[in-house]
Amino acid sequence: MAYVDLNPVRTAIAETPETSEHTSVKARIASLKKTRVTPSNMFPFAGNPRENMPDGLPFRLMDYLELVDWTGRQSRDDKRGHIDGKEPEILKRLVAFAGTDTLRKQQLSKCFTNSRDIYGRYPNVKPNGSCRFA
Repeated sequence: MAYVDLNPVRTAIAETPETSEHTSVKARIASLKKTRVTPSNMFPFAGNPRENMPDGLPFRLMDYLELVDWTGRQSRDDKRGHIDGKEPEILKRLVAFAGTDTLRKQQLSKCFTNSRDIYGRYPNVKPNGSCRFA
């Protein structure tokens, strides 16, 4: 799935996953920006595997977005494109998108807390275990 979501970046058609056309990442982020849980035509992310697991992909959306962003930053000789290292991490880009929009900030606050994670990444953004976005 990440391979397909990164194809436009790897072929240098798009600079970031959320700006690439016809990918699930772009559709999921567009849905998130509109405060919808998941696009109606996509299988949802259901979170970490557990008993009584609901139907869906066994990951959190925010973890998947980080994986795609991190993988897309890897420069390879056999690929034309990658995410520029100067580009903020995808979670920071999502928070920056919210700007002063209170509704969007409330929606994103379900996924993030304002603290540093154990590795020191995202000084103002940390995925929160209570995120239920798909």
